[in-house]
Amino acid sequence: MRYLTRAAVTVAAFLTILTCAGGPELTSRRVPDWVLTPPGADAEFEYFVVSASAAENAVEAEEAAGYVLLLQINQALGVEISVETSAEARSTLDSYEANLVQQVTQRGSGQVEGLRVADRYIAEQVDGVVVYLLGEYERAAFEAERAKRQSILRQQEALVTGPETEGDSLVEAGRLTQGILLYGQAAMAASESDVRIAPVVLQRALQKAAEAGARLELSTLSGPTTVALGVDVDEPIIFLLRDDRGQPVAGASVEISYIDRRGSRDVIRTAALLTDEVGLVTFQHPLPQRVGGFTVTARLDLGPLFSMLDTLPRSVGAQVDAVEDAVVNVRATHRFVVLSQAREIPTAVVVLDLDAAGVFMPGDLAAAGIVEALSQSGFQLRSAPIEPGQLLGLTSAEAIAFLQERVNADVIRVIFGTAQIAEFREDDGVLVKVSGSVTAVDLASGAVLYSASGIKNARSRTADRAISTAFAELGRQLGEELASNLP
Repeated sequence: MRYLTRAAVTVAAFLTILTCAGGPELTSRRVPDWVLTPPGADAEFEYFVVSASAAENAVEAEEAAGYVLLLQINQALGVEISVETSAEARSTLDSYEANLVQQVTQRGSGQVEGLRVADRYIAEQVDGVVVYLLGEYERAAFEAERAKRQSILRQQEALVTGPETEGDSLVEAGRLTQGILLYGQAAMAASESDVRIAPVVLQRALQKAAEAGARLELSTLSGPTTVALGVDVDEPIIFLLRDDRGQPVAGASVEISYIDRRGSRDVIRTAALLTDEVGLVTFQHPLPQRVGGFTVTARLDLGPLFSMLDTLPRSVGAQVDAVEDAVVNVRATHRFVVLSQAREIPTAVVVLDLDAAGVFMPGDLAAAGIVEALSQSGFQLRSAPIEPGQLLGLTSAEAIAFLQERVNADVIRVIFGTAQIAEFREDDGVLVKVSGSVTAVDLASGAVLYSASGIKNARSRTADRAISTAFAELGRQLGEELASNLP
């Protein structure tokens, strides 16, 4: 037991003092009755009769008897106190044990209130000496020490049961998420404690956490179904968190995840929100940067719970999994589609195809690829009564001015730019690399709406085939980007 170990350490510290004091003297008196017939407890005292032997001298035997007396008293008190308690309580217990051992070995009195060594008997044997001790512990002081230890034990148990009890109250009040977190605290405290009820609390707290999680439901209340590209989303997305009785759950942390485009990459963003007093979470989606389908996911955010569950022993792995599954399943999604108004706006495509030297190449190969991609996306395309070569050598501003002057009035937008051979190599056939960039412009205002650029490679047995494929593929790539991003 912990007491005997600590007592051994404590008594050893006083070995020098005892040796200097000379220790107990050997006696040849008649064996006392209390040695032969240990007295039973009465209304005034608890009695303790202990003995210990040593081969060398009576000092060592008396030290050993002190250990045994401490052990018997602790057993008689009947309250096991673990080391998992407050620093103040540990100090109190350590002081009690040290004082008791001092009282025995130094023949002092008053070290432990109500306890005294009423008699000693030392007998010589062939192989050493035996020390007998008669301890008298006043009934009132003995019961006071027991009550003190019971109080410490209750403090220990409260470290484990306190969070569970508070969690019960929160769950009963409808605050399920806060209750789940407290059940997690109770489970973690129980796993770290050696009080007798700890294993029961560990299992019970995890079961309660799983049950509370299963009672939660997160649903989508409202949100937009279609959104125009480049236009602020006026209608927010609203999620509702409630329990199995239909009651709203307020003050719960909900994580919102959504896709945000930055440049040409889609990035998953998150936002942390709290449910209001009626269990609602309102999320205002940022301005979409591309067309297509979007999904917004809301999930219950109990991050601290998972950190606590990670500390629990593998023996409760199944219960931990049940809690995690219950919490993770509290989620809801909302989907909407971003549509581009560009599909409804008459648009013309004018793109110059250039060879590696920058010489204009007839055929409109890149433009044809752009037109194909835009047509498949439902764009209203118009022809422009100009030759692409007329834009050769013009700056972007000059090209816009030229287009504003020459393009038909029924065309609202023009996509213009260049595609040029960047590399031509004859190696295992013909390899052609084509790069290009295009700009979409509003003719009425001259405002640039969107710009796109790209590179494409093509390999073929013939130069003509490789060139036509590279230009066409580049055009389709640019057209798909325009269809997804043009407002």
